[in-house]
Amino acid sequence: MIVEVICFGNAVEMLRGRLNQLLPFVDRLHIVESDKTHTGHPKGYLAANLIREFSQQKIYYHPIVGWDSGDAWNNESNHRRACGKVVANYPDDTFIIYADVDEWWEPESLDTTIDDAVVLNMRKHHFKLDWFHKMELAAIAGRASALRGMDYYATKIAVCGAREGGVPPYRVVNNGWHFSSIGSWADVERKVRSFSHTEFVPMLDQIRGCYENGHDHLGVKFTQVGLDCLPSYFADGRAPAEWYHLPKPPQSQE
Repeated sequence: MIVEVICFGNAVEMLRGRLNQLLPFVDRLHIVESDKTHTGHPKGYLAANLIREFSQQKIYYHPIVGWDSGDAWNNESNHRRACGKVVANYPDDTFIIYADVDEWWEPESLDTTIDDAVVLNMRKHHFKLDWFHKMELAAIAGRASALRGMDYYATKIAVCGAREGGVPPYRVVNNGWHFSSIGSWADVERKVRSFSHTEFVPMLDQIRGCYENGHDHLGVKFTQVGLDCLPSYFADGRAPAEWYHLPKPPQSQE
């Protein structure tokens, strides 16, 4: 059995694409949504209406009451630990994938027969679907027996630390895509004001310059890539037009 748990924030269109692309490859999908952003702002439950468009046989929706503790990381810990709880009692031989909504694994190349756990090193696409940034450690996957007792929040923090030279909590395999801050400028600003990295809020003017010129906040230029390296949902031009730097495929124009 393949089970996935998604830590969902407010990226509804990203979730729509993900369900279209990846739902057929899992036996059960758990979506855990807080009614507050990690910065503590009320947002309501955004995924519920979208989920009704898809098969209810596989999807398990878990709305939780978010925290407004004054500490964004503490609020995030509540959300991620709730994700861990909903999959804590699966049998040892279950293959479990822990991911954010913008972390898309690749079914064709992910080995779901392994007995241990892995960190997925993903192709990071930033701001636009066809802008490749770098490889980045992101999602976590593995046998339930190997993940038993894992603190998802602490492990995710360790994964992020490994991006800066720390030791990954599990062995690393290359798989999938991290579609980070994809969309219009309004989408990007909403994310910056919602996630735990509050240090970026005073940098919004600088980040807008990055968004408009195709580079990160350190000046690293993104690489323009073709759509053939993306999941078929995006390669076929099914995402909103503003998600692409170059025009969507002609056959997909509305």
